[in-house]
Amino acid sequence: MNHKKKGCMMDEHKKELLRNLPKIDEMMLLLEKGERFAGVPRELVKKACRLVVEELRTQIIRKEGAGTDLRLPTREAGPVCLGGPDAGILHGGQ
Repeated sequence: MNHKKKGCMMDEHKKELLRNLPKIDEMMLLLEKGERFAGVPRELVKKACRLVVEELRTQIIRKEGAGTDLRLPTREAGPVCLGGPDAGILHGGQ
């Protein structure tokens, strides 16, 4: 999506956050090193990773103002869960 065509300029902080979103392949390599998702089909884990990154991207883009309060989640911040614990999407809390 080209945001300049839509007439909105994105601040540098948002651009940096978008550039720093994790790559799916890198996430998969990290997850495959651990055993948390052992036995879970790889494509399901990959789909969950894509959903999480897309949700983060959407939140960054839609945030109004300078967005200086926006931060990417860290390992220390705990698991990211989309749709609540009963949504059927993988999350780190199980």
